[in-house]
Amino acid sequence: MPQFDFYTSFVQIFWITISFGVTYFFLNKTVLRTLAEVLKMRQKLLDYRIMLEKGMNNSVFNVTTLFSFKSFVNNFDNKN
Repeated sequence: MPQFDFYTSFVQIFWITISFGVTYFFLNKTVLRTLAEVLKMRQKLLDYRIMLEKGMNNSVFNVTTLFSFKSFVNNFDNKN
């Protein structure tokens, strides 16, 4: 009976392990790192917008934070 054949089950377990490992490492190196960077950038952008809303009355504050955020974005783009 094929369901009790240990050779066949070992080969299936071996290939499912190899397939899972290759898929995991591929996703970890490409998709998940890119997704993490995008989420980090979105969170910083939201924090920046909240900070701007709190400091809307002070025009010097707005100009300073605007230039610092633009330099942050430029530095972030240059690293990648």
